[in-house]
Amino acid sequence: MEPSMKFYSKLILFLFLSHITSLRGIEPSAEKKPAPKKLVSMEPKRLTIEQDSFVQCMVDCVGNFTNIPPWRNVDLVKRALAIQVGVETNAWVVFDTEKLEYSVGWLGDLVLDRTSIQRTAQGSLPATISGDVRFRHQPGAAGDAKDGNSGKFKGFHISNREVILEFEIGGRKVFDIPGFERVEGVPTFFHSVYSPSEGKHKSIALNSQTAPPQALGELQRLEMVLRGGTNQWRPDIKTSGQLGTGTGAYVVDTITVPETNRWNSWMRLSGLDFFSDGRCAVCTMSGDIWIVAGIDGKLENTVWKRFATGLFEPLGLKIRDEQIYVLGRDRITRLYDVNRDDKADFYESFNSGWDVFPTYHAFNMDLQTDSKGNFYFNTCGNMVDPDLPMHGAMLKVSSDGKTCEVFCSGMRAANGMGIGPNDEITAADNQGHWTPSSRINWCKPGGFYGYGGDPRYTNFTAHPIVRRTPDSYDPPLCWLPMKADNSSGGQVWVTSDKWGVLKNHLLHTSYGKCALFAIMPEEVDGVWQGGAVQFPLKFASGIMRARFSAYDGQLYLAGMKGWQTSAARDGCLQRVRYTGNALNMPAEMHVRPKGIELTFANPLDPASANDVQSFGIVEYNYLWSKEYGSADYKASKPKEKGRDTVEIKSASLQPNGKTVFLEIPNLQPVMQMEIKYDLQAADGSRIEQEIFNTINKVPTKD
Repeated sequence: MEPSMKFYSKLILFLFLSHITSLRGIEPSAEKKPAPKKLVSMEPKRLTIEQDSFVQCMVDCVGNFTNIPPWRNVDLVKRALAIQVGVETNAWVVFDTEKLEYSVGWLGDLVLDRTSIQRTAQGSLPATISGDVRFRHQPGAAGDAKDGNSGKFKGFHISNREVILEFEIGGRKVFDIPGFERVEGVPTFFHSVYSPSEGKHKSIALNSQTAPPQALGELQRLEMVLRGGTNQWRPDIKTSGQLGTGTGAYVVDTITVPETNRWNSWMRLSGLDFFSDGRCAVCTMSGDIWIVAGIDGKLENTVWKRFATGLFEPLGLKIRDEQIYVLGRDRITRLYDVNRDDKADFYESFNSGWDVFPTYHAFNMDLQTDSKGNFYFNTCGNMVDPDLPMHGAMLKVSSDGKTCEVFCSGMRAANGMGIGPNDEITAADNQGHWTPSSRINWCKPGGFYGYGGDPRYTNFTAHPIVRRTPDSYDPPLCWLPMKADNSSGGQVWVTSDKWGVLKNHLLHTSYGKCALFAIMPEEVDGVWQGGAVQFPLKFASGIMRARFSAYDGQLYLAGMKGWQTSAARDGCLQRVRYTGNALNMPAEMHVRPKGIELTFANPLDPASANDVQSFGIVEYNYLWSKEYGSADYKASKPKEKGRDTVEIKSASLQPNGKTVFLEIPNLQPVMQMEIKYDLQAADGSRIEQEIFNTINKVPTKD
């Protein structure tokens, strides 16, 4: 932590302990803390997720929100921090981190019902409140800002289930602790505001019918150590994994996920990354962060440590400089473990420079960094008002977290992306309106990748305007038909020297098909295009996040299920390990003026490679429109549905023994091509595969 943060953290622990002791007359000991509250209802087959004393989510403070737009005249907190306060487990406040106010306080429950992502595989409507409302819309610490100094929410500390809000107001740090107690039998909500630089403290009532508890005396210049709270998530969970078997170049090892755990945490893994020592951090769709240790060659003794809870549907995680950054719907959060007890003590709001839209599909997806430390992620455009800024786009957040801007646009539901060693940026999207089929994009600044906005949700958050229908888009690197990938995940570049011959190659994950693809890109006169071929591997869930571990050089994948996926398990953490055996797959693909050149990783049997009957090609186009998806249209007759069979005049194995040239008369650009082959490798292995590729441009010369 920064020195200034350490000082104020020390001060806050002292203030917190003094606050509890003086106002409540109890010692801050483990024996007298309230029992953990089970906050989140689950689907019937499950019990509840036990979390800390807060949840970050959307909250409907009145109860009249519906899933039918437009959403007007509702009291909706889109970036809510719902906090249990006091020693009673049914006293709640909602703090609005945008408006910097306490939106509501009540005695009762926070209801995350069957429409919530917490309880069902799909869906994320706002939480609602249930019980006795005691106040609405009271200013927080930043509401007292003077001289035009606007407040900024910096994050919150968690210490023994007490939440301490941190702000920056007029260049100074201010801390705010919401509280609750019964004053002469009257339920009293209040908050205590501390300004260390001014040496001031005051307690302020939130429900006006009662006075706040007596304020503490003047603050002294103290140097106490903020050690963080007790780690209630111990003991850790130990699991034993399973090594994959097979004779291929790669096998899939399984790191056993503790699906059954004493906190009933729903282990739908939605992101991962690695520390330099080989430990892995993963996030779950329900809002947890876990750290996995003991990942070695045998996977016999892996240890799962629950590190953080209560995040808002995290779908991306990145470790930079040994610190965890996690992407939720509301913000990028940087997590600090102040006392190094394997539990997050400070949830810093790193950046929240976009709007949160209240439909279940308006996710933020993946989290990557470039060579300069800037962050990138995708915002969903499906089921979102097209006029809402920064949705349906890839956003770029500066390395210091101070700025957020649109990098490129035209994204429908781009669940994943990737950044290469030379800052190559890719993203994949899924079939729907303006997206005739899944596509992998080679992204450029200012690029537009086809999605013109959800035609069902226009003008629900803004005054009606006349929208211009897009008339063109930047073509993808390649299209993928539904049979290959009905719901795409993210990409990763092979950066390891320990993963065979594919170093510097691009890989793609399919969430829908639980499959891994090798991508073969090429640039022709400044235009990118390429093809995809599937690895002969099976995965336990819908893989969508991939990282190489610098510790062992192998590929790790995390995934979950919920939407259109063939996944067997709720979540998975798996390793694709290189065995050293031969890889019988194509590694490169190039379009030539008179045909297509396929280069395999290992030598081919000349007889099968020179036989034109070993190959078959069909091609077709899609119709790009606001309609959902597209039929196949013949390239030869653009208005006629169907596919064309492509004539292969000859097949010839080149002198290197690995490259086959397919001679194709009158080769033309086409959106979708499927190349099937049934070959024999030089070692006698059968190679029966299919390439899905796009030709955006045919070169005029070799």
